[in-house]
Amino acid sequence: MQKRQQGKLTDDFQSTILLYWNINSNKMTIQELIGLLANYPPGMRVVVRGYEDGYNDIDTIKEVSIILNANEEWYYGTHADSRDDSSVQALLLAGENRNGEEELNR
Repeated sequence: MQKRQQGKLTDDFQSTILLYWNINSNKMTIQELIGLLANYPPGMRVVVRGYEDGYNDIDTIKEVSIILNANEEWYYGTHADSRDDSSVQALLLAGENRNGEEELNR
């Protein structure tokens, strides 16, 4: 199976990703993330969604403690910060728009 074709994902690879998410209920480990990222050019930029629109560069990678399925409101993430002994460790990849800060400091 050729995973990439002329810089675009093939339908076969997209189906593999969708199948992965369905089987694993949206849970991903570092090993699985590395495996998926290995299908892209090493120099490709990585971004995260902005607050309401657009994209941000990743500027934070850190370990966090979370409680699973803590929020039901659509505008919150499914999981929440936790200091509880029963919390789950996860790796946070995040980014924020720093352009607004530069405008404020002028």
